[in-house]
Formats: sequence, C-alpha cells, structure tokens
Amino acid sequence: MFYHRNFYYSKNYRNISGDIQKIIATEKGLKPLSILRISLEEDLGFLKSICSRKGLIFYLSAYDIEDRCSCEEEEEESLGTNAQKKIFYVYIARDRKVLQWVQENVYKFRPKHSEKYALEFGRLLGYPRCCVESYLSHGKVDYFSHSRINEIPYLNNNLFVGSVSNAYLSNHLYCSYGCKPSLMYAKKLLKYIADQEGELARFITSMLKAPLLIRINSFGKNKFLSVLEGVCFEGEIIGSSLRYSNISLIAPVLSKNSSLSFQNIIDFLAKGDSLFFDDQYIFIRRGSRLLKKVARNNLCIIKPV
Repeated sequence: MFYHRNFYYSKNYRNISGDIQKIIATEKGLKPLSILRISLEEDLGFLKSICSRKGLIFYLSAYDIEDRCSCEEEEEESLGTNAQKKIFYVYIARDRKVLQWVQENVYKFRPKHSEKYALEFGRLLGYPRCCVESYLSHGKVDYFSHSRINEIPYLNNNLFVGSVSNAYLSNHLYCSYGCKPSLMYAKKLLKYIADQEGELARFITSMLKAPLLIRINSFGKNKFLSVLEGVCFEGEIIGSSLRYSNISLIAPVLSKNSSLSFQNIIDFLAKGDSLFFDDQYIFIRRGSRLLKKVARNNLCIIKPV
C-alpha cells in the first residue's frame, strides 16, 4: 500500500537534485539569490561546474541568513560555523552585486536585528513583499481548519518543504495560500523546469496535486504553520470522502516530532482504501468495513486544486 517515489533524482544534478528548482529560478532571474545547503564536500565542485555553465556566481559561507532571520533566542555562539554539522551554505546569484551584499551583511545578522535586513533579503530571495511583511507582522496565520476540507492552489502547495521530498515550487511562508504573486512565481518556474527537466515538472505537478492528511503545529512567535508529519494519497477527494490506492509518508528531515499516535493512524491508512470525514472525525475504511475512527484534533485534510 505504500509508494516511496517522493523524491526526484536527476542524472544532470545528481546529489544536488533537491535544489534544482532554486538553481533554475536563479538562472532565469525569478530569484536574484538562492541559498543551497550542501552536506558533502565533493558536491561543491560539481555545483560550481553547474553554476559556471549557467552563468551563476558562487559564494560559500559558514552562515545561513535564512536561519538567522527566523531564530528567536539562540545563543550567539550557535549562530557561527556549522563545522560540527558539516553543512556548507552556498549563495548563488547572477549579479555579483547581490553576492557582495551578502558578503557585507551575512555576519551582521542577529535575531534582534533581523527585521532590519529581512525586507531586502526577502526581495533578493524572490519572496513577494506581501509575504515578507506578513512574516514580520508576527500575526497568527490560520491557514487551515481541522473541521473542514482545506482547498489550496496546487501551485502554492509548500507542504513538502522541510520534508525528505523535493516536490516544491515555492519554499517561503505565504501571506495566504491564495497569494497571487506567489502563484505567478510558481507558474513561471514550473514552465522553466519543464523546459529543462520535463520529468521533474511532471513529478512536481503530480505530487503537489495529491490529497494530503497532515498533523500540524505552530512554532515561534510568528505562529506559522509547521507540518510535523503527514501522508500523501494517490487518490481523489470527492465530497466528504477520499478513495485511494497508495499512500506515501511526508517524513520531516528532523524526526524528533514523530508521533506514536500518528504512526498508529498510518498503519490503518496502509490497510485501508478510503476515508470519510465529518466535522469531528475521520473514518478509515477498507471497502465497507470500518478500520479506525480518528478524532480530527490537529489533523488537517488538504485538497490541492
């Protein structure tokens, strides 16, 4: 009942297949700047060769500005080199002035100063201003409800970001899932990807359109959505039911939030072939037989459209 193809591996990009979207978006000018996290030193030379072919320039740093903007109360020492983790932060751009800005500002970032830089940094990363301002407002963003089927535009489906899957177009936090600038960005990027890596474009489209059941939480003072774990279905939601033939796990890169109760749900989903919903419960069935009745609580049903 499980299918496991939730990561696309490209022979052209090899071990950096998870960053194809960022590389193409930067090459095509959708993102003036991208940050890639490389864990193997031998992949740096390969990435450099790709950047050279695509007219991109390359800056290697021990600092990740994105993490430093989002962290809240970390000790200053923890914001320095990541030698213990063996992670290389690679900044790529088409314009040398963009990398000069990064080199001048990357060491200045501290949580208490992050807002000073965030608007400019968000612009360089290609994030819509409305989304950056929403993030900076520290307001609670109630993206989803536990008691209904949540429809989102599939192009803005960022629920695989932070998981082991590379099915994404945008990887920023939206002001809303209907954000028009984000939709325009995703539509353009998907076309560029299709021109270079047609199979990847088809994979992304298939994954982003798939129904999802996710366990969510909020984190940090911004109260933004954090997907702790979930299931992607090979199936279709019609009305208040979902019929499916296979499931795939949305496994977080960090599994410290793994839930035994959710694992129990997954075990029943693997045995079932359909879900039925009401405002309070999810019913897992196999044919006409009820396998499990689950309270919705922090479980959300997502229907990309």
